[in-house]
Amino acid sequence: MWLKPDILERLDAYCAFYGVGRGRAIGHLLKGALPDPRWVPASTPLVAPVEEPTSPQAEISAEDENKSEPLFTVGDRVSNNAASRHGVIADEPAYWVPTSRLPCGTVREGHWSYAVAWDGQMGLTIRYAEDLLRADAVESAC
Repeated sequence: MWLKPDILERLDAYCAFYGVGRGRAIGHLLKGALPDPRWVPASTPLVAPVEEPTSPQAEISAEDENKSEPLFTVGDRVSNNAASRHGVIADEPAYWVPTSRLPCGTVREGHWSYAVAWDGQMGLTIRYAEDLLRADAVESAC
């Protein structure tokens, strides 16, 4: 695996802080990076009924017509659905992930994907689907 020099510097700083090697540090970071299944909203069915599209092109065309506006912009404070992690939408473009069929046959609806810099992750960003995030209520101290 190749990492950019600035990422390696941050990884080495993480290693020094926790007193671990790069391999273990990457394992730590991945444990925090992969979405926890408990974050999925209760209203979201885990297995949705599969509807056969008339054609792949028809599915894509319908998706383009129904594409929503992104809920978040750069700098917005967000948390995971369980409100156990907090972070900020990073200065990377949000992008639309079109509807797709997962290997198990389930259809994953199109959604926006955001780069999130979670608090305590030393500036590393992780992409998350919009439905795994919520606006973080930040109280201002005056």
